[in-house]
Amino acid sequence: MRALILDFDGTLYLGDLPVQAYARHVADQLPEPDAIGLIAALRFFLEGKVTELAGPGDLRGSNLTGVDLQAAEDGFQAVEILSAAAGLGEEAISAAYRAARRDLAASAFALETPEGLPELLAELGDVHVRVVTNADADGVQAVLTAIGVARYVDEVVTDAGKPASMPGLVQDTLAAVGAGGEPARLLAVGDRWAMDLAAAHAAGAVTALIDRFGRGDGSPTFRAPDFAGLIPHIRRWARR
Repeated sequence: MRALILDFDGTLYLGDLPVQAYARHVADQLPEPDAIGLIAALRFFLEGKVTELAGPGDLRGSNLTGVDLQAAEDGFQAVEILSAAAGLGEEAISAAYRAARRDLAASAFALETPEGLPELLAELGDVHVRVVTNADADGVQAVLTAIGVARYVDEVVTDAGKPASMPGLVQDTLAAVGAGGEPARLLAVGDRWAMDLAAAHAAGAVTALIDRFGRGDGSPTFRAPDFAGLIPHIRRWARR
């Protein structure tokens, strides 16, 4: 048997509603100049304009001018970096994140499905599909249902504690499908190399990276700017 480990945010749905909600809940806790600056900086990041963050007009007068987002692999990490730069504490950042997850549960219907994803999972009837996310349970099942893939997911792991937990999760998955001696029967898909894929790669599994911003991180087996671009590779892996 084969197994597929799927990341959640940035992988299984299209759209930035959750990360934008995260930013709004952070901004609500900041002085106006920093709140405006944070929303502006996130917009630049999501548009792929990280190099222009040296000081767009909306950042002037805030504590965020010149914040380096080059290390941010996705919007969530960008919000965390910006929040810390604005002086927000870990507890306040976590509260904003939890509030955004509740928003996600209520707005799952507005998310788009990556082209071909439900059809792909329907084909993989003999593949154990495991969704692994650091998000809490709020909204996860609602999103899986809204994007039409819930019926194809065998297991959902929330509050996963990635990346520290990933080596154990990879080995557990291999053992569960009887592929301990054949790690290439496991394929991991995600949008952050260190968070989602590095442990699977180290174990000898196949990896597929959604490189939305063309960062070139890691050494995945397959790389594409979106999930749709990975589908032919995943299909070939399943048939191998």
